[in-house]
Amino acid sequence: MLISSLATALVLAASCLAHPKVLRKQADMRLFSGDNCTKGNLGIWTVVEGDMFPWECKMFPAAVGSVSVEDIYEGCTITLHVDDECKPTLTSTEKKLHEGDEAKWPQCVISRTGLSYKAFSISCEFQNDPSLWQFEHHHH
Repeated sequence: MLISSLATALVLAASCLAHPKVLRKQADMRLFSGDNCTKGNLGIWTVVEGDMFPWECKMFPAAVGSVSVEDIYEGCTITLHVDDECKPTLTSTEKKLHEGDEAKWPQCVISRTGLSYKAFSISCEFQNDPSLWQFEHHHH
């Protein structure tokens, strides 16, 4: 009886632990300080569901001269900004990239005005559900 009760308690305790949702990847970008996606590799930035709220502005860790967009997932749009607060500028150099654009990935994106990209924002159709922005907890 004691072993049976202990086994039941362990099963119940295990089922009450927080279960993270499976988070979808939204985009992969490799950042470069140079303007041709070959010089000054700053590393890859992977965005997964829950990293950002829709259209939240994220600053790059350094001035970015070019971005190799490795992949954008279905229903997502990335916008690259020359302003570190993602505000439109007079020399509009925002670049919107969509899954399904004519070009195949990877694609090198260079600011046409010569200004560095300082931040980005992303929005995905499936982000409209706030429950996807955090871990799901089960309580018993």
